[in-house]
Amino acid sequence: MSMDLASEFESLRPNQKTLLLLRFYYGYSIPEIAEIVEKPEGTVKSQLHRTLQVLRKKLTNGGDVYGEAST
Repeated sequence: MSMDLASEFESLRPNQKTLLLLRFYYGYSIPEIAEIVEKPEGTVKSQLHRTLQVLRKKLTNGGDVYGEAST
């Protein structure tokens, strides 16, 4: 059985948590995040993308993404 989002979030590396919080909790744009973490925008985009992929994979339960209904 899949773990919940909070548990999976806690299992991420600190830099992954930081990017997710800045983007989705605080609502910063990619350029703003890049400035805050002092990394190129492309790096921020790719790291966010990879982090979201990891979460999707971890939250997948029986072929459906956790929280979405099958169609």
